[in-house]
Amino acid sequence: SEYGVTTAKPGAQAWEYGFGEFDPKANRIESFVQLVTFNGSAWVPGNRQARGKVGRVSLTAKGGAPGNGIQHGAIRRWTARRDGFISIDGVLGEQPKKPDEAVHGWIVSSGIGLLGSYLPQKKEIATKLPRVLVRRGDTIDFVVVGKGQFAWSPTVRFLEGAKPGEVAGWNAEKDFSGTVAGKQMEAWEKFAQVLLETNEMTFVN
Repeated sequence: SEYGVTTAKPGAQAWEYGFGEFDPKANRIESFVQLVTFNGSAWVPGNRQARGKVGRVSLTAKGGAPGNGIQHGAIRRWTARRDGFISIDGVLGEQPKKPDEAVHGWIVSSGIGLLGSYLPQKKEIATKLPRVLVRRGDTIDFVVVGKGQFAWSPTVRFLEGAKPGEVAGWNAEKDFSGTVAGKQMEAWEKFAQVLLETNEMTFVN
């Protein structure tokens, strides 16, 4: 593949890859659907029917592309494994091919809400947050909507350093893996997601 990523890294389990909608009025994530298909270099919708509705949403080691409309923004999700204060760093950049292509990014905490809003406007923009409180189980979503491809591979680390048995920090590019989804789904969850991405659901009475 383009990135040569086929094995799980120590930090890979903290990340999920999906699409969904950010509600700017509530400053919260309205929906999140995890992508379960890896094509060799990117997480993508599973079949032609899903792609027709969702669009060309994808997430790669270095960035990705949003889907159709605000309901299908690309979302890279990091989940806190413990309480503490984290720092977030990174750069959001556009890779437009046409004049009308532009993207808008947000960083959203499930515990706090909107943390940052970013409009690259055909150039890179820093997405740095020096101190953010998280509780165990909180998610930090890196959301992108718009048209065209984008580059954004954020890093996350705890300010007080790593605990025993914990990775020193999380780097979206280095942690990227095609062998495991960030969320370790139970068997029934995997089955449900496979059903949702197959045509057989259409024919169930």
